[in-house]
Amino acid sequence: MGGLIGEVPCTCWREGRTSPPPPLIRERVIEGKGGFPTLDIPWEQDSPEWKAFNDWAQTATCLHRSRFLGMFEEVERWHNLLLLHQKMESSGPDRYPTLRAVVPTWETISSWFMKKVVASEDSARALAEIQAFRIDHAPRQWVLTSGQWGGEVMTVGAEGGLCYGTTPELELGIFPPDFVALRRGDVIFRSKHFMHRQLSTTSDEVELIDIETRRRVVLPWGIPFQELGPHEMHVKLEYLPMELDYVLGTLERLFQYSVETRNPVHWGI
Repeated sequence: MGGLIGEVPCTCWREGRTSPPPPLIRERVIEGKGGFPTLDIPWEQDSPEWKAFNDWAQTATCLHRSRFLGMFEEVERWHNLLLLHQKMESSGPDRYPTLRAVVPTWETISSWFMKKVVASEDSARALAEIQAFRIDHAPRQWVLTSGQWGGEVMTVGAEGGLCYGTTPELELGIFPPDFVALRRGDVIFRSKHFMHRQLSTTSDEVELIDIETRRRVVLPWGIPFQELGPHEMHVKLEYLPMELDYVLGTLERLFQYSVETRNPVHWGI
C-alpha cells in the first residue's frame, strides 16, 4: 500500500504560456472546476473535438515538466497521515477543523475521487492550521544567543530554567520569555534583548543593559565569555524537529501553491 499524492494545476494555460489549441477547439477550451483545461461540451468517445483536445493536451508545451501540473508531491504513507489525524483529534473537535476535513486518510481517500478537490480558500485556512499545529505539538527550547551570528550561550527546555549560579546569592537563567538574574530568589534583572559587558580585565563584575528600556544592573559575575564585550544578547524560542515534519512540509508546499495559483489541490494514490 503506497501513500497519498497531491497535485496542483499550474497557471500556464490561464496566462497564455502554452502552445495554442488547434483551430477546431480553440474557442471551446475552458478552465475546468479542477483548474485543468477542458472543453465546454460533453465528452463523447468518437468526438473529433475531444480527439483534438486529447492530442493537444498530450503535446502542448508548458513551463512545467508535467503538462498543466505546477506541483506534484508524494505527501506521506498512510501510517503517518493516521498519526497526524490522531494528534489533531486529541486536541478536541474544534481544533484544526479545515485540516482535518481536507487531508484524507486511507479510509476516506475513495470519497475524494468521487467529488472533492481542496479549494484555494480551504488551502489558506489549512496553512494557518498547520502553523497552529506546529506551535501546539512541536518540541521547543529557549535559547540565549550572542552576537551577529547568534552563537548559543544558554539553552533550556520549554519551561525554562537556571543555568549559572550554585548559590542563591546570584543565579542566571531563562524564565520564558526572558533572561533573568536572581538574587536570593528575587528577580533583579529581566530582558529579552540586552547588552552584556565585563567592566574590567581585573574584575569579574559585569553590567547588563536592557536595550529597549536602558535599565541596567551590575552583577559580581556574569556569563563566562572569552572577551570583555559588550555582547548583544537575544532570547529566542526554537522549535525542534518533530516526527511529522515531512508530512507537514509537503502539505504546506501544496497548500501554498494552491493559494498562489488560486487552483485546487487534487489527491491521489
